[in-house]
Amino acid sequence: MADLIQENCCKCNIPFGIEAGHRRQLLERGGTFHCPNGHAQHYTDTKVKRLERDNLRLEESKDFYERMYRDQIKQTDHARRSAASYKGQVTKAKKKALQQLGALKVIKGGRQ
Repeated sequence: MADLIQENCCKCNIPFGIEAGHRRQLLERGGTFHCPNGHAQHYTDTKVKRLERDNLRLEESKDFYERMYRDQIKQTDHARRSAASYKGQVTKAKKKALQQLGALKVIKGGRQ
């Protein structure tokens, strides 16, 4: 004997049984069934719809994290170039300071 699952009509609220395998098929694929009084019934969210919705969310998440990754790479590259630029500016300033210090020593050395 087939297992029956109790359902209640959404119109007249009469309880009725639906075979478990048929219910599982309706949940997975959708479709219409009727209560004993003839009112049409259907499940509003099929397994296929849920999986499609979950797949869409995963795709959107994947796209979001790929964009974040690309942005992070750009920021890292910018920071690396900026650091190299600052290092060059510091080196240039050190050289200029050493040149001025050397010139100062020459001037002081000449006075002694």
